Amino acid sequence: MVLLTRSEKNHRSRYRGDVLAARRLAAAAAMLLLAMVLACNNSDVDFTPPPTPAPVPFDADRAFSHLIAQVGFGPRVPGSRGHTECQDYIMRHLSATARSIQTQRFEIECYGDGIFGTNILASFGRGDLSPMLFACHWDTRPVADKDPFMENRHKPIPGANDGASGVAVLLELATQFHANPPKREVVLAFLDAEDSGDYESCKYCIGSYQLGQELDTYFPNRPVFGVLIDMIGDKDLSIPKEAYSSALAPDVVSRVWGIARRLGYSQFKDELGNPVFDDHVWLNRAGIPTIDIIDFDYPVWHTLGDTPDNCSKTSLKAVGDVLYVLANED
Repeated sequence: MVLLTRSEKNHRSRYRGDVLAARRLAAAAAMLLLAMVLACNNSDVDFTPPPTPAPVPFDADRAFSHLIAQVGFGPRVPGSRGHTECQDYIMRHLSATARSIQTQRFEIECYGDGIFGTNILASFGRGDLSPMLFACHWDTRPVADKDPFMENRHKPIPGANDGASGVAVLLELATQFHANPPKREVVLAFLDAEDSGDYESCKYCIGSYQLGQELDTYFPNRPVFGVLIDMIGDKDLSIPKEAYSSALAPDVVSRVWGIARRLGYSQFKDELGNPVFDDHVWLNRAGIPTIDIIDFDYPVWHTLGDTPDNCSKTSLKAVGDVLYVLANED
């Protein structure tokens, strides 16, 4: 992911056209967001304290063990041994828990010949209602371009928070959904090649772009909405309402933040954050109203310091509980 204040150079004409279209979508979103901000001063909000919620079975210890396991594979850059081992790890867990699994393999052209990414889509639930989509990215950044030491900037990052945290939450949700299938179908999407961007030949969010191009193939019944989670393991977790999410899927934002408020999770802040170019942009472009749960204020972002000691079980629990409750609402 990347803040949209940074420039991009596009290497393929079709991709360039799609990026321009995404930017037009973003501009429209910004206008809508401004209207929302101006209107919020006159809105009536019910601050009546909610009843104490029932405990949620999400196991933070088990989720954190998934985070540790991924970092143990080393960097999960497409084409690397760690990437292959992590994919096998995710597939083994989903094979034991999911109702069905689909994979989408695609070539990452800017990496050279023979390097492929893989999106993994796992379905859960009884399927009585139209599906919802929970997504994360499972790859890690090939270069620590924000590391304070120049000699480290060509090295791949460990990706404990930026990569492993989202996967950890979704793998634990897979365990919970296997034990207690939600009424609605829930698809867990593990997206690849999100963090390959170099602002030149390689783009960000390649996996979600590829999924959007073939969405009807993998989703004959299109999800009613989506929730992307990214960088949600930070010890000092603080999640604002990401700007494009608030503009493009405000109902989903309200629903998710309402659940967090009922559960007492103050990590979900009732404030607008900056726009972030992340996988949810392409999912929205493909027609799935999708929000991004992300804490972009992470001091060791894209450095070799993105390690498990900077992550927290409590943070994984907060996000996991909210998604578990969301999946089981009518």
